[in-house]
Formats: sequence, structure tokens, C-alpha cells
Amino acid sequence: MALTENGVLGLVASKALSSVPTYAIEGDLNARGLSDKNLGAAPIDYSELVNLTLQAERVISW
Repeated sequence: MALTENGVLGLVASKALSSVPTYAIEGDLNARGLSDKNLGAAPIDYSELVNLTLQAERVISW
């Protein structure tokens, strides 16, 4: 699961994602003051997001 924009805010309230590999755009974490917190998501950049998207079996975008 890769989170972008305000989706990264869900990391603060949710521990249910711990069983799923989770990634978050590093710039979005920084912009929301979450970069220094251990929220269980690996920080990635947009090129890494593209690579994950290409590897995914399904992509769901809201």
C-alpha cells in the first residue's frame, strides 16, 4: 500500500496496516510534520511510487 497527500494522515490513527507492506511519499510526510515519527510506513519518492505501481497486480486510486 502506498499513501500520498493527506492519505499519510491515516498512519497516525491506524495500526491495522502493520500486516501489509506500507509506503508513504516522503514529501507528504514532511509537509504534515510526520517525517520524524515511526508510523510503520517506509518513506519513498515518486520514482519509487511508479516502480511499485508497475509491480502491483491491482492499483486502486481514490
